[in-house]
Amino acid sequence: MPDRSSKCRQLAAVVQTFFDAGLRVDAAAQHFIFSAVPIEDIHQLATLFSDPLDCEMASLLEMIYFPDESHQIRLEGLLESGRFRPGDIASTLGHLLSGETTTRIYFADLQKATTIETPERGARAFLERLTVTRRLSCDLIRVIDQVVDRQQAVKYKVWLRNMTAEPQDRDEIFLKDLFLKMVAQYSSPDDLVRFALRFLEESRQIADLTQALIQRRHRCMENIRRQERVETHRRRCNVETLLARGIRMPHIDSQVLMHQVALIDEICLALYGRSM
Repeated sequence: MPDRSSKCRQLAAVVQTFFDAGLRVDAAAQHFIFSAVPIEDIHQLATLFSDPLDCEMASLLEMIYFPDESHQIRLEGLLESGRFRPGDIASTLGHLLSGETTTRIYFADLQKATTIETPERGARAFLERLTVTRRLSCDLIRVIDQVVDRQQAVKYKVWLRNMTAEPQDRDEIFLKDLFLKMVAQYSSPDDLVRFALRFLEESRQIADLTQALIQRRHRCMENIRRQERVETHRRRCNVETLLARGIRMPHIDSQVLMHQVALIDEICLALYGRSM
């Protein structure tokens, strides 16, 4: 079995391949960066980012050094088997910065790229966002591997790793039931799993998940009815008149909410034997 240092070197080597291939900055982040740093040539970024004491530049660097899902999918097998510990991030960072390392950066709306010396703060942010120390439940991993194909399984493990907080025991029971009773047969499993993970994150303060589903469904239906009332008012009066009367015009996507209601009903029927 490889020792801890070997695992850290292996992780650093894979991350360096990401930096060599290039990190891609999306349009929103690009707009923010160039609004904060008025420059004429993107190659000037290399000079601007070289100052480790510049707090503004450091925050912009952290926007660039953000792993995307393709990076995480490539790494998931290593993270799952490596069983990394908190101290391993510093060790991996040391291996990553031990030589003259650089990062290629591509910007979404430009047909150009630039290369900068990899800054410690950026590399550290990238590693921390991989959540390398999170250990997923062996039982949940076994169920996921059993129910879906390998490509889907890796993707769902990445989504679990990206949850804002580590899943609780009740979350793991819920997810195991969901995968065993629904995911393999469901026509859009990605929608189902994405909804389930978001629901669990938003329901951490509610002890009873069945009650949390009922509350979520109730809120969805209330918002759908609110949108229907707004549409009724809108057909009768123009927007200016409604605003003058103090009637709020919330933006509610009723189709999205109806889809969530349908998901909740199907989950309750599959997991608890009854719909809401």
